[in-house]
Amino acid sequence: MSIPPGRRKPESVAQVWAAPLTASAFAAEEMRQGEARDERFGAEFVGETARQAVAAWVMAVGGYEGALADIASEDTAYWLMNPVGKDWRVARAPKAAEQLAATNRRARRYRRQEADRVRRRAQWFAGFHAASCHRLAGAMPACTAS
Repeated sequence: MSIPPGRRKPESVAQVWAAPLTASAFAAEEMRQGEARDERFGAEFVGETARQAVAAWVMAVGGYEGALADIASEDTAYWLMNPVGKDWRVARAPKAAEQLAATNRRARRYRRQEADRVRRRAQWFAGFHAASCHRLAGAMPACTAS
């Protein structure tokens, strides 16, 4: 999998290569038996192939679909980016970043509105408490202290 000139390998691809890769006991045994017949079925080769496939998918999500096209058929690449039977698609990085920014703006606006609501409630309660204390000043000595 080659990176075109002028493009950097995304950090997420480095994370793919750094992540631990484990297989179930059954799969590990099958790979040991397969490696005895052909080294391409061994755990090391299978792990390397799996990492290349995930790294190519990550790069496609990041906007460079060439790596995925190098290792998968056109139908397979389309299926990986547009899962069958799902009403959603994998968002490319710039689109995902825009959506995240919009979500963050909505969250900040909601937090500001909620803080305003809390402040208004506190002011209302303070006014209500003061009015109640004023009315009941003679009956409730605790109110006069506040």
